[in-house]
Amino acid sequence: MNILVQVTSINAAFLAYVTVGMMSLDRLILFYDPNFYLRHVSSKLVKTIAYCVWLAATLLYFSIRFLVCFLQTEDFSLYHVTGKCNTIANNGYIAGIAVTLFIAILCYIKIFLLIKSDVKLSMRTTVSMKHYKATSAVFVYLVIIILTSAGYLLVIKLNLSHVALRLGLDSITTVNCILDPFVYVLWFKECRMEMLKMLSVCLPNVPSLKRRIENMRKDIFHIA
Repeated sequence: MNILVQVTSINAAFLAYVTVGMMSLDRLILFYDPNFYLRHVSSKLVKTIAYCVWLAATLLYFSIRFLVCFLQTEDFSLYHVTGKCNTIANNGYIAGIAVTLFIAILCYIKIFLLIKSDVKLSMRTTVSMKHYKATSAVFVYLVIIILTSAGYLLVIKLNLSHVALRLGLDSITTVNCILDPFVYVLWFKECRMEMLKMLSVCLPNVPSLKRRIENMRKDIFHIA
């Protein structure tokens, strides 16, 4: 059970990297051909693709961790093969992360080149400011996850004791979990409005807070 919980948590982290890769590809398609994106890429399609990719990535990681390593080991005792299985799974995990981050970085290099090109940019009048903000948010998220990965790698390479290693990895994970929501709250007025709504539940007798929420709602949905 302990191994299953550990593998599930590692898989959740792996899916975070996969999600960054998918978001980067989504942004690239928008800037490369905005007319195609606005005509064919719906929220339903994005959700369907995301669910399918998450399921495939989960099955792949669990297959590597529990199936491939056991098939390559003559001794089927869980106690004896755990170390070897961890090595195989970690190699696959690192390779998957490296490929995902490489693809995401390439996508943003291409996006920056498209934006920099005056000819290309003049043809992209359909790309609204909202799409630019979303693309910027994904880029910041990509930077955060790259820095987090570098932090993980640095802590692992320091050859710390087991307790110090666990403390270092947990600290980096905690900082990453704190930073991620701030990206969305700072970038999107919709998120800030929802945060104020939750705050208004705790402070029901503050009329200025309710007025601010109403003004933000009108601005977001263009209500006169």
